[in-house]
Amino acid sequence: MTRKLNDDFSNSLNMLHGTVMHTSKEIKEDLTRGFEAIRTSGY
Repeated sequence: MTRKLNDDFSNSLNMLHGTVMHTSKEIKEDLTRGFEAIRTSGY
């Protein structure tokens, strides 16, 4: 039973890590596009 619990925890942790890493990449890309738009607009 303990083995199953550890596997479930490991899988959950891997999914969380993937979500955080993917989301942070998207946020970085969005911010970069926003700053580029501001820069090109002359402000």
